[in-house]
Amino acid sequence: MVVSNARAERLSRSGYVTVRKGNRKSVTSYWAEGGRWILAVLTAIICVTFAFLFVWSNHKSVQVGYTVSSLHREQADLSDLNRKYKVEIANLTSLDRLEQAAKTELGLVTPGSHQVQVIE
Repeated sequence: MVVSNARAERLSRSGYVTVRKGNRKSVTSYWAEGGRWILAVLTAIICVTFAFLFVWSNHKSVQVGYTVSSLHREQADLSDLNRKYKVEIANLTSLDRLEQAAKTELGLVTPGSHQVQVIE
């Protein structure tokens, strides 16, 4: 325990502190003589870091959830659009419509029986 008038010197690389009060000298561990605040600060930094990591990972998971939801919505919209295009293609390529367009727009007529050749 460091007394208010005590002068502490940290010895090089030893991890011990020399405490002097008057002519008395005692050597004790650096951590026991007030270095505990460093341990407390490091512990607090580690706890805050883990708290930030937890909040960040939670935030990222929510963002990914929103992204997945919007992609599901976009997929549903594109599937609906694809279905509409398939119906449109079916209408445009129907034989009745093509025959009607050939007769009215192009002026084509149905071939006679003498114009048809059957290939086997």
